[in-house]
Amino acid sequence: MKLRQLHFPIFFLLLILVLGLNSCSKNKAVNQYENYLNKAENYFYTKKWDSAFYNYNQAKLACNPKEDNDRIIYTLIKMAEIQRIENYFIGSESTATEALSYFNNTINPIYKSSIYNLLGLSYQELFSFKESVFYFEKGLMLTKEKLNRSIIKNNIAVTYIKDSKYEKAIATLLPLIDDIEVKNSDENYARILDNLGYAFFKMNDDSKAIHYLLESLRIREKINDTLGIVSSNNHLGEYYENKDPLLAYEYAKKTYAISKQNKLVDGQLVSATLLIKLSPPVVSKKLSLERIHINDSIYKVRQIAKNQFAKMKYDSTKDRQDKEDITKRYLFSLNAIAFLIVIFVMSYFLITSKNRKIQLKTIYDTETRIAKMLHDELANDVFSTLTFAEIQDLSIGEKKEALLDRLEGIYMRTRTISKENTFINTDKTFSKDLTGMISSYITTDVNVITRNYGVVDWDKVKPDKKVAIYRILQELLVNMKKHSKCSLVVIGFEAKGNKIEINYSDNGIGCDYDSIEKNGLLNIENRINAIKGKINFKTKIGKGFKVDISFYK
Repeated sequence: MKLRQLHFPIFFLLLILVLGLNSCSKNKAVNQYENYLNKAENYFYTKKWDSAFYNYNQAKLACNPKEDNDRIIYTLIKMAEIQRIENYFIGSESTATEALSYFNNTINPIYKSSIYNLLGLSYQELFSFKESVFYFEKGLMLTKEKLNRSIIKNNIAVTYIKDSKYEKAIATLLPLIDDIEVKNSDENYARILDNLGYAFFKMNDDSKAIHYLLESLRIREKINDTLGIVSSNNHLGEYYENKDPLLAYEYAKKTYAISKQNKLVDGQLVSATLLIKLSPPVVSKKLSLERIHINDSIYKVRQIAKNQFAKMKYDSTKDRQDKEDITKRYLFSLNAIAFLIVIFVMSYFLITSKNRKIQLKTIYDTETRIAKMLHDELANDVFSTLTFAEIQDLSIGEKKEALLDRLEGIYMRTRTISKENTFINTDKTFSKDLTGMISSYITTDVNVITRNYGVVDWDKVKPDKKVAIYRILQELLVNMKKHSKCSLVVIGFEAKGNKIEINYSDNGIGCDYDSIEKNGLLNIENRINAIKGKINFKTKIGKGFKVDISFYK
């Protein structure tokens, strides 16, 4: 008989499950990014810089560095911008530089331009003017939109002003004031006019300087640009410092008031410096103390911000690492469990297949044994009886009686074969049927004794195991009847918890262990293996035959 091939659909289901969980893990990361990003954007536009920074960083850490470059760069742009707003320029430069490592050919050019612009601003504040212009120009090459190009050019001009290269600044700014896009943007137009006027002031071109400075202030007051107004007043105060100290004082005083009202500490610091120069000694002393206090406050706030940004990055990275470690351990455990389940399922199928083979071999051996009995014993008797009937005169009483005896013998043999292979009832009557089968082998020449039979609760034994034990004992007794030539058989039973032990022994002639296969007792081994039991043959020629059997209910 050919066994069917075994397939393992459960293995593929488990594989799909693991892949599905990994996919869910990826979707979860995307959802985390979106949640953190939405929180960060809300905090950013309400100017809650620390909360915005934290959530942008969390959004970045939720990304896959191998797949989500655009998302990572966007979060780094916003984080660097926040650090710049908080005057932590070294941190802003570091964050923007980190973004460079994620650049590739697929990255949105606008993102690249933004990073280069942030690097330019950071190096500008750190007085690294050459690097500042370098990155501004790199950003300019990636920018096509006219207004954005004008903004970057203005930033380049500011770098030139800070580097005392006023002619270059003027040459950069003058073309911008005629640009339509710039004129349509009051805030940017006023900023360019203010920078241009300040550059002319530094070049001692007073007429052009005051024209552009006043025009810038007019526009800024019109659109209520507080930061712009402070910047314009500071430049006008500096412009009039030597030309008209009283007017310079008024500009500085106005700047100081606006800055204090709007909590613009940088504006307060610059205007206070000019006021100290222009005020009487008594007022100057008071302002000097205020300036020291403002300066200390600025240093303290910026140091706190610096430490806070560093701590948020560290905490977020550590928290992310901890979460990744937990996720890795979870996935490892999940995969390990899935692997063990696969091994278990495969083992189950292999064991089932092995047991199936044993069962098939047992059936085959039983069928072969029955066929052999029918051929070697019953068929020969039938043929012999037919021959006897043909050659004998059955009208003679003795001959007829001999024929009837032979037919009765054939009938008895047929009953014996049928009985040995008949259906076994495994319900409440099993115990009685088993003892009945054992007792049927008692003859005038052979005594069969059962010992401790009552200790076994057969109702708690599985049906397939009942059938196996019934057939094993039956085959042992059949073998005894054919080969043993014994006068006494003892079958002992022991129950040890969930384990049952059966000991068979007779005082017959015994046999060599090699004779077991010849006597057909290997079929017994197949049956006991099918129920995961154990069997041990103990036999020697002239010393009887013993078998120890054990199995679990």
